[in-house]
Amino acid sequence: MERVRTLVRGLSGALAALAACALIILMAITVADVVRRAITDKSIEGAVEVAPLLLLGAVVLGLGYAEQTLTHVRTSLVTSRLPLRPRLAVRALGGVVVTALLLWITWESADRALVAIDENDVTPGFVAIHTWPARILVPLGFLLFALHVAFRLVDDLKALRAGGPDPRDTDPDANPADAPEVLVS
Repeated sequence: MERVRTLVRGLSGALAALAACALIILMAITVADVVRRAITDKSIEGAVEVAPLLLLGAVVLGLGYAEQTLTHVRTSLVTSRLPLRPRLAVRALGGVVVTALLLWITWESADRALVAIDENDVTPGFVAIHTWPARILVPLGFLLFALHVAFRLVDDLKALRAGGPDPRDTDPDANPADAPEVLVS
């Protein structure tokens, strides 16, 4: 199980780096398009069509990493005030519901990606760009998100059964500010 977690963490980190690259490319295309319009009064062909695909990739590729580092929006106002066992039980119940929802989204988005491939779907507009590469990223991003939620669910259930401690108090990924700094020279 630990090997699977390590693999999922590594994949989530790599995809988050790709998400950052997609955002940089999106910003560069947008700036170049604005500059070209200002100079020549013409847009870069395909800039408008490719922008939503890059944005989609940037969003979904970061979902797993955001869950891994607990940077998604959380509503711990109630659970943080509960004693340990009820807190773990409430979080576990939420984990079951969220994991099921994310797996359903993964399934449905994979189906839509397969339809896009099968129908050779392209963007509307002046330049036809295939949508299937971006659509394939959606189930991948949601699957990684679901796996991270499922890992936390397993940790919460283990802690609930053992009577503690809270796994988020001992997980270095759960508190990125407490993680060791990596110095790059």
